[in-house]
Amino acid sequence: MTPEDADEAFDQLYRSNYRRLLAKAMVVTGNRLAPAQDAVQDTFEECWKRLTSEKPPVQNWNAWLAKVVVREALAVAQAGDARREPMERWDEVDVGADPAFSFDLKEAFRRVCNEARRLAPQRRRALVLRCFGGFSTREVAEMMGISEPAVRSHVTFARRDLDWVWQDLRAMGVVEGPGGRET
Repeated sequence: MTPEDADEAFDQLYRSNYRRLLAKAMVVTGNRLAPAQDAVQDTFEECWKRLTSEKPPVQNWNAWLAKVVVREALAVAQAGDARREPMERWDEVDVGADPAFSFDLKEAFRRVCNEARRLAPQRRRALVLRCFGGFSTREVAEMMGISEPAVRSHVTFARRDLDWVWQDLRAMGVVEGPGGRET
């Protein structure tokens, strides 16, 4: 890929995925704006490196970006080195020229957090990795140190508990497809 082609491809990926990735990162980091933005920035840095490398081209950028942003956000969340910011800071999030999207994202995030807080920790983690992160059942099982059937069970029960919020999340592009799977 020529440098000009890489620039154009990167710009298109950034414009079409930034808001979706920020929303995913906010869910994963538990309402921590700075770490979520860092995760998105690190994701696009990895994207640029991949575009300009000799590695085989990525076949599905949406899935690739989702996995990377969730991995980056989990690393930040697990490190615990970022301060928790109040929800009011969401009003300052630059998600583009659409204030309605910012408001909808803020409200959906509050609903997801309230409902996810009620989930058992294993269910919540399996759900985030599988549905928001787009990791395979096998990858989630390895990350969590449990069996694949246990992952499927955790995700099924978590989806059932959060069923009513999936429609809003799909409408905003945070998750795609039935039950929140990346398509």
